[in-house]
Amino acid sequence: MMHPQPVQPNLVWRDFNPYKRFLLGLSLCIGVSVLMIVLVVNTLIGRFLISSTAQVTEDAVVRHVRLILPNIFDASLAAVNAPGTHDMGNMLDPYTGQSMKAMNEDSMNLTVRLHLNLYNITDATFFAPNGKIAFAYKRERIGHGASAFEKIQLSELAQSGPSLSAANQKIQVWLPVRKSQTDQSVIGFVSLERDMRAEWTQVRQIEWSVAGVGFIAALVLFFVLKRVFISSTTEIASKNTALTGLTQELEASYNSLLRALSSAMDSRDHETADHTNRVTRYAVRLGQEMKLSQEQLLDLERGALLHDIGKIGVPDGILLKPGRLDAGEMRLMRAHVEHGDAMLREISFLGAARFVVRHHHERFDGRGYPASLAGNEIPLLARIFSLCDTYDAITSQRPYKKARSDFEARDIIHRESGQQFDPEVVQAFDRIAALEWQIIGQTSDLDMGQTEIYQSIHSKQSALARAKTPGFQKNSLLVEAQ
Repeated sequence: MMHPQPVQPNLVWRDFNPYKRFLLGLSLCIGVSVLMIVLVVNTLIGRFLISSTAQVTEDAVVRHVRLILPNIFDASLAAVNAPGTHDMGNMLDPYTGQSMKAMNEDSMNLTVRLHLNLYNITDATFFAPNGKIAFAYKRERIGHGASAFEKIQLSELAQSGPSLSAANQKIQVWLPVRKSQTDQSVIGFVSLERDMRAEWTQVRQIEWSVAGVGFIAALVLFFVLKRVFISSTTEIASKNTALTGLTQELEASYNSLLRALSSAMDSRDHETADHTNRVTRYAVRLGQEMKLSQEQLLDLERGALLHDIGKIGVPDGILLKPGRLDAGEMRLMRAHVEHGDAMLREISFLGAARFVVRHHHERFDGRGYPASLAGNEIPLLARIFSLCDTYDAITSQRPYKKARSDFEARDIIHRESGQQFDPEVVQAFDRIAALEWQIIGQTSDLDMGQTEIYQSIHSKQSALARAKTPGFQKNSLLVEAQ
């Protein structure tokens, strides 16, 4: 049975590291540049070759016609002279020494070809001013009229002068022949086809030379730029490493400062000591369960550390009051979220953490404060922290209430799902084992990792197993382990 071949993923630009991107991009740029140079040189040389060749051909043919074949366009002579002869006057052919007085067609053909072959002319047709063909390499055309296409060309020649076209390494030249330099009257027209293969062979040699020089120059440029790139990236990487170290040190200093500030806040109220560190640990673990990014987790941690920073502005008489607060005192206490937000407003790196400070007392059903936001209007970090803050408040001793168990706290949170709390956050909270949650709350180290937590869980489970406690349940285990 044939098994389908695995589909290989297509490589895209982002799959290459910066070094490979540079080499590939540089190679493409240099290659395209060299190709463009060759094409431009080829075009320029070709145009120059065609135009210069056409000009040389025009000058040579016109000169030969005026000096050697002055009466070749006189088609009427065929009717006066003997059949098959041309009256060329008393001139002698300078190459053969033969009299051109009365030259038959064979001699005329030989003479014309002898002169024109010097310029690689492969076809020639001489037209009288009236369009009749006076001489042609294709001798059967002599004495006939021009074709329709040729008549158009002759008409354009009379108005605009010489024209040329190039194809298949040959050029086609159409020339008006004038009587002399002083007498510009047209005595006839010539159509010539010139073989350019020899010239194009030389052009190809020039092109290869240009391409070779360009390739060598491109290689030199490539290796020079490659070396510059490697040198530059090495230096940049070194500076980035140093900058990363400084940034990490700075962040560590920020975090230490934030923790010191939160500890100072907790120290005002001995009854809520370590509250900030506990809820921060809860919030980070719940954020991990909800698959937050590292940046979001850092913002959540900072927001949790500073969530009650606004209580600095709450008088001790209200903050430390052993009983319940009256309506006026409650308004002052609730204002701490706005005070905290205002305190952090100018600190740019705490921009996302401010949402936790300002909105952690909002309710999912919209009956919270300070803005009465509802549902997803409440920032996610604030929704996560709200549950952690409430859980800690339920399970902690307060002057006006006793601490309640984890089981009771969970029951309350479930009943408030969709009202006070985001149901998705509650579901994530339920996925975390109760014993793990207890250990997170009991540790005093804010930086305690998952490995240490799992080790602690295993230790407690082992101890409970040895005790063979009957009626073991996950939720009751937490209470017993306390």
